[in-house]
Amino acid sequence: MAPLTWKPDTDLRTSLLCITAMGLYLFAFASDGYHRAIAQHRVHAQLRKQFEEIQSLQVQLSEQALRDPLTGLSNRRHLDTVLAATLERCRSEGQPLSLLLLDIDHFKSINDAHGHSTGDLVLQAMAQLLLQHVRPEDAACRLGGEEFVVVLDNTPPAVAIERAQELRRAFEAQRIRAPSAELTATLSCSVAAFPDQGDTPQALIACADQAMYAAQQAGRNRVTSSARPPTEQTADSTLMA
Repeated sequence: MAPLTWKPDTDLRTSLLCITAMGLYLFAFASDGYHRAIAQHRVHAQLRKQFEEIQSLQVQLSEQALRDPLTGLSNRRHLDTVLAATLERCRSEGQPLSLLLLDIDHFKSINDAHGHSTGDLVLQAMAQLLLQHVRPEDAACRLGGEEFVVVLDNTPPAVAIERAQELRRAFEAQRIRAPSAELTATLSCSVAAFPDQGDTPQALIACADQAMYAAQQAGRNRVTSSARPPTEQTADSTLMA
């Protein structure tokens, strides 16, 4: 039996043309797939960038919701969260906590005499002073108006009173430059401490409010604690035109 042989019906030129056509087709297919993959990668990169921008915007919006726009300090909403969390941790770990309530003395008179824009400068000067003096573990917040709060983590009342006095003296020494005048201002500060003077955020703030009232009744520009009489009494500073 004769062996089987295969003889193509096409000549060599036709075969080469077919092979070339097939190669061109495969090249075109591969090139199209490559460009599709590049385009898809670019789309994914763009979507990832947009997602990151949205996340960044959400973070910024969340921070803005918890920050006072004038002073840059945390606002009352953030204070409520931070104070409750810090107090709970100090309770579980058996650590002290102190709260400072600060009020700029005669702030209405500053607004009346020099205008609200100058009053804003005084508030900003107070905020900058707090940012310079608080530790990373502390929290400085604007409670509202001319009132500020500092939460002192793991700080006994005696140390808190010393720090409050430092803040009071530093603020009194500041020269606040406004367009129409250079002025000074003073502040009153009250101290409330956990666990002796309150074991909830509401109790500590209420205790600090009572001590603040005592400081204002005693003449302002002083530090008071509900557990002791007003300390380091000094005369009020006056505005310098």
